[in-house]
Amino acid sequence: MKICFDLLRDAISRIDREDRVREELSAATMQTGFDGFAYLDCQTSWTLATSDYPREWQHHYFQSGYDKLDPIVATAKSRNSAFTWVTELGIKRASPEVRRFWAEAWENNIRSGLTIPIRTSHGHRSMLTFASRRADVAPNCDIDVVAAAAVVGELHGRMKLLKATPTAETEFFLRPNERNFLDSIAQGKTMPEIARLQNIKYNSIKVNIENAKKRCGAVTTPQLVAMAIRRKWIS
Repeated sequence: MKICFDLLRDAISRIDREDRVREELSAATMQTGFDGFAYLDCQTSWTLATSDYPREWQHHYFQSGYDKLDPIVATAKSRNSAFTWVTELGIKRASPEVRRFWAEAWENNIRSGLTIPIRTSHGHRSMLTFASRRADVAPNCDIDVVAAAAVVGELHGRMKLLKATPTAETEFFLRPNERNFLDSIAQGKTMPEIARLQNIKYNSIKVNIENAKKRCGAVTTPQLVAMAIRRKWIS
């Protein structure tokens, strides 16, 4: 099976609104002979997903920590070119956790596929996966790895431009006092000002913010604020 990457580029070029991302990619996925797609933006300890996989599966995937266990994601993070995969080929050597993951994936029509990874800024990775319910689709794919990478690069740029809301993502949380402090920082206040206004110790605020950054995988406080606003943790 030869994948028409021109078709995929055309689909991406038509995406001019956030609500059309899944619509255009789903249509292109079906035309290339696959059953579903998943685009992952993998940052340091935070992964965003846009997919037409069943919603329940997407949320279960992240709630179960499968983004850290998924062998396809692990392979994609260590490669710079597109590759095909068939779950049955590696299941006998897999750990019990991975076998459980694959069993649940099969229930959601994910048995073989094509994954296209690329490097993005700051050492991060993005990848586009096309999955099939059939066990023998992937080995028959004819892949132009350069054209494939160009498609994912264009998709990555379009997603950033549209600031598209993911359909699922790594789950984090903020404690009430962390939300309080971040809300004040988002309003332009410094940590010393917050300490003075709320009559609490500066170090208490600093420790809370640092703990939240570590938990959420944020490198800087502005990044943590941006994550909190996008997730509607703060206004």
